[in-house]
Amino acid sequence: MPISTMISDWFEPEKKGSIMGIVFAGIGTGTFFWMQIVSRFLERYNYRLAYFFLGAIVVIVSLPISLFIAKRPDDVMNKLKDSNNKSDKSKDKSYTFKDISKAPSFWTFSIGLLLMGISFAGIKQHIQPYLSVLGYSISFNANIGSTLAVTGLVANIVGGILFDKFKTKIVLYFMGTVSCISVIFLILAGNPIFAYLFTIFYGLTMCMSSIWPSYGVSRLFSNENYSVIFGFVNMFFILGTSIGPFLSGVIADTSFGYQASWVIYFFTTIIAYFLFIRSVNNH
Repeated sequence: MPISTMISDWFEPEKKGSIMGIVFAGIGTGTFFWMQIVSRFLERYNYRLAYFFLGAIVVIVSLPISLFIAKRPDDVMNKLKDSNNKSDKSKDKSYTFKDISKAPSFWTFSIGLLLMGISFAGIKQHIQPYLSVLGYSISFNANIGSTLAVTGLVANIVGGILFDKFKTKIVLYFMGTVSCISVIFLILAGNPIFAYLFTIFYGLTMCMSSIWPSYGVSRLFSNENYSVIFGFVNMFFILGTSIGPFLSGVIADTSFGYQASWVIYFFTTIIAYFLFIRSVNNH
């Protein structure tokens, strides 16, 4: 939430998608490397020293940077004021959270995030167990995981650029189509070729979970209440990511197996993107 808010403060609307993509790709890359560093640190030393090391990094690097970027720069503030002065009267009416929450697009967007969170986390958290059920080896599963991670990092950057260069509705149609195709490949993942195709297609859409909640808020609603609105709608997405893995596990333990979960998520994905596109049309 702080990262998305600061991006909204510091950058102009036509650049937010690309910046968010780069930032979230950086987060993923940093997570990958820090996991490797800390795991080796723990093996060689102990957890107390590891925590001290990480705390020192936060104090030396993160804290000064946070203090520097917490305040909006004057030139950005002036641009925001000019942008607000040039905006039409209808947008000025949407400055309060109370008014925005009454808009149909607010709820279609929030429910769409809930459904996307369910399908996204429900699939992502159960990829490895599903592959194991299909009889794949640990090395094959590791290759799938690595491919997914790399594709997801690239997708964050590419996805951000797409949102900046093309109309939001076009990008949503594209991402929705790719998401549905990836679920079909997941159902057919008993064949290794389809397993890898799923990894590539699904990886291309992973940017939606990191970019779209924050970008969608800045695209659909006023910046005046960005933090409040983003915090509220993101609650729907987080709730969905909590439900998804649990739902997948429950269904997988029935006689229907994982295949039934993927079929449900296929239709959930369609409904989620339908709601996103509708919220954009109603904006």
